[in-house]
Amino acid sequence: MSSTRVLTVDPEARVLYESFELLRLLDTEMPAQLVTTFFFIAAHGPVDTKTISTCTGIKPGSVSRNTDWLSANHRLPNKAGLGLIIKEDHPTNWRTRLCRLSPKGESLIKQIKDKLYGDIHEIGPMY
Repeated sequence: MSSTRVLTVDPEARVLYESFELLRLLDTEMPAQLVTTFFFIAAHGPVDTKTISTCTGIKPGSVSRNTDWLSANHRLPNKAGLGLIIKEDHPTNWRTRLCRLSPKGESLIKQIKDKLYGDIHEIGPMY
């Protein structure tokens, strides 16, 4: 007698997985800190790198590396940045940089939101 293994699927978890895979299409080696930095900028941008570090608990050097990777200019030679954010000089503090989504980053966030939430009007009001 052969037993058939049935895969149990959690539809909500599957949608989360598929949303994360949209990010991994850009770089399969994307670490969690990079994902955290990207979503923080999407939620709070434009935001300076010091605030990113303070609010996420990611060390300033790591925030700098992550935002370089997320921008068009990766710091490693022969490796292109992802182009998801734009880093600009801060207008009043030369020690930090301002980060905001690029058009490519805005498009990716829209795809992820569509995947997670669909048409927001179908969900209805929160309260």
